[in-house]
Amino acid sequence: MTTVNSDKSLEEVISLLRQSYAEYKYLDVEIKVQGKARSGQQRKALQVYCQKMAEKLNDAGIDHAEWECYLRDRGLETHWTEDSFKGLFKSYAGYLYPEIINKKGEPKTSKLKRDQMTKVYELVNMRISTLWGCGMQWPSNER
Repeated sequence: MTTVNSDKSLEEVISLLRQSYAEYKYLDVEIKVQGKARSGQQRKALQVYCQKMAEKLNDAGIDHAEWECYLRDRGLETHWTEDSFKGLFKSYAGYLYPEIINKKGEPKTSKLKRDQMTKVYELVNMRISTLWGCGMQWPSNER
């Protein structure tokens, strides 16, 4: 499998196809179209969303330990941070799209496609809103 994501890689694949066809005169070619990776704007919006949601959850008095599989038995109180909320976001992303999990077992939001990013946001926001009544719209320059 070869990924074509630039003019250079496209030309390399075309050249390989020509060479292979010249030699064998018969090829089976399969093309799998991938959606575009998340946009730079989505990356920025994710950062703002995670930071703002961490603030909202803290302001609502919902401590981080409540989310962490309800392990509040120990009585630890931790506050949400942008990083802790992004960890929550990434865990949902990894469950929904296992293909974004790297060899270390970590979900990477940089591997999400644009539509996948939207679906993860919708699920996370709905879940947090349902559990604790604390959600928000996806950040946008238009608002």
